[in-house]
Formats: sequence, structure tokens, C-alpha cells
Amino acid sequence: MKKYYLISEEELKRYEVLTQALRGCITLRQASEILGLSYRQCLRLKERFQNKGFEGLFRKSTLFCYNRLYVHSALGYLSPEEYELKYYREQQRNVA
Repeated sequence: MKKYYLISEEELKRYEVLTQALRGCITLRQASEILGLSYRQCLRLKERFQNKGFEGLFRKSTLFCYNRLYVHSALGYLSPEEYELKYYREQQRNVA
């Protein structure tokens, strides 16, 4: 299954700069200066990028907001938590 992402210019820039850093074209310190991050933040971002791939570049607050607050039509316009509660209640009714 293909995944599609809607990304910002900032996330695209992070991807391009970190890709160059991983290839060895620039140092991680140079990457941190280009991105306007501290060296330590850039190191954490690089580790997330290596472990999670492209999804590791997204801001966690953006993912949290999207997954927790926005209601999805695929879930019957329920939040993920509400949908999960509804699912388990239905499972309990079917067993009983």
C-alpha cells in the first residue's frame, strides 16, 4: 500500500539537508546551521530519520494533532479514541 504525504516546505528542506548529511556531502554541524537547529537537535532528527524514515521528519505535534483531534469520515466522524471504544463495546455485546 502506497503512502502519500502532505508536507511543508520546512519538512522538504529537512529531508534534502539530512539526505546530504547522510551521504557525506555536508557535516551534521553544517546541516544544523542550514536548518537553524542546534547540533543536538539535528542529531536527534537524524536518528529519527534513520529509524523511521521519512515519517521521522514530521513534527510530532502535527502528527498528534492530526491523529487525535481531527475527525475522520472513514471512522464514521468519530475520533480514534471514540471509534476504538465503540468497537470494543460491540465486541463485548457479540460475545455475551
